[in-house]
Amino acid sequence: MSTLIGVSGCRSSEPSKRETIHDRAFVAQPWTDDIPDAPRLDGDMGGREVLVRDTKLFVIEEGEGVPLVLLNGGPGNSLHSFLPHFSRAADFARVVYYDPRGVGRSEWNPAEGYSCAQAIADLEALRDALDIERWVVLGWSWGGHLARLYALCHPERVQGLVLLSATAEFEVQQRVSAPELQSVDEAKRIRACYTYDGRRVLPVFANGVPAEHVQRMVYNAYRNGGWKHQHYYRPTDERIAQIVRYEWIHDQGYNFGLRKSGDIRLKGAFVGTPFPTLIVDGRWDMTFPLDKGKLLAEETEGGHAFLFEDSSHHVFSEEPGRFFGLLEAFMSKLPEPEAAKVEAFRQHAVPYVKQIQP
Repeated sequence: MSTLIGVSGCRSSEPSKRETIHDRAFVAQPWTDDIPDAPRLDGDMGGREVLVRDTKLFVIEEGEGVPLVLLNGGPGNSLHSFLPHFSRAADFARVVYYDPRGVGRSEWNPAEGYSCAQAIADLEALRDALDIERWVVLGWSWGGHLARLYALCHPERVQGLVLLSATAEFEVQQRVSAPELQSVDEAKRIRACYTYDGRRVLPVFANGVPAEHVQRMVYNAYRNGGWKHQHYYRPTDERIAQIVRYEWIHDQGYNFGLRKSGDIRLKGAFVGTPFPTLIVDGRWDMTFPLDKGKLLAEETEGGHAFLFEDSSHHVFSEEPGRFFGLLEAFMSKLPEPEAAKVEAFRQHAVPYVKQIQP
């Protein structure tokens, strides 16, 4: 099993004037119910509805070249999470952004119930509707898990796999993640912001909490230090407003359905992969333990892992020059898939695919 571990060792020689997770510049912000207006980042990019199975999905495309489809995080983040950063990839790829059913500006149509099986079937139907033979599948955060499941179901359609700050289901994720970098005061303010009805602290995607309240919780928590969990640089208040207004938008039951149906163990699944896999993580991502990317690469034949030193969960916006340079190099060297290897992998994947249930 071939594994190459690369490290983004060079760091910027220019000191940043932006507040980072290492700074202790905390100033407590009072709770507010008013989330300010903020412009969408895709206002002039157009977009269209594409009928996929029984549902219209909202899709934006830009650029030419090898198709690159972007799978959102969450589950339940919209395509807005990738903007405007992935316009850089349009210089060397045909970039496909889309909101899955139940998310963002796509139709909220649970049909047989939101699940990974449904999401995979929709993604494959979208590929066919866009007349794409094979594409590079990039999964960010939770989207990385969905990308792996799609690759097991449809290996003949995957030219390359990119796992960006990707969720991994194996045991390492149950361990303690990177040290918390909030101050004590920040931690107290964040906990207070996530308290619902004054009784209990809830995860962001908790069932039964009104969507409007979730947005207010996230907005206030981020302003009080919560941004440090997944951001290397402090987002502006306008950027925080964009996150909660346009990126935390999904139907009730969507997050729960995807998580429940996606509880699948994939140890040993990616032996004999017929496509190259690029694995990218940020050194300061507190979502996962530091060695998650390395272990994911060891689980993936042909997996190449890179650790970016000045990034957290959003490598593509925190070190964009290095990240998109790496992505372009990866996509420029993709080999033609070998039919025999694809078929062997398909047979190997059968017991894992059987676990993917609605």
